[in-house]
Amino acid sequence: PVVKATRGEIWPKPKLQSSTENYFAIDPVTFQFKVTGHSCDILDKAIERYYGIVFSVANDVGSTETNAITSRNLLAKQAMVDDSNFLGFLDEVEIHLKEPCEEWPYFEMDESYRISLNKFEYKLQSSTIWGILRALESFSQWLFLGVECCGSTRPL
Repeated sequence: PVVKATRGEIWPKPKLQSSTENYFAIDPVTFQFKVTGHSCDILDKAIERYYGIVFSVANDVGSTETNAITSRNLLAKQAMVDDSNFLGFLDEVEIHLKEPCEEWPYFEMDESYRISLNKFEYKLQSSTIWGILRALESFSQWLFLGVECCGSTRPL
């Protein structure tokens, strides 16, 4: 069967999700994850892997001009700034792991996570590393390459 590709949708669907028409823009050149709380090799490798997954497409599209500001980008950025749904440029997302990493998942482990992206908080959080991995996957699915600018954007 033919399935129409979604744009910025999480799959599988989370238990609870709320969103609005608001969005951020992400520039792959300046964006970074900031780890707070606990960390481990699993998390470090996952962050590296998701940078590659999320931003390789954006870098391929503008590989010859990744750092160049073109007149098209300037016009697109101005259009976004004038858009009442535009919340700004997202340069950093905090990853907060509440508990030390466990090497292996186990039956009935808490893999829940919370993604908060709004005017006041930019955070992925979970009690377990396996929840953080799920949050990173969901975050990567939430993003899509914006036609109008130089980075990825996502309605929230």
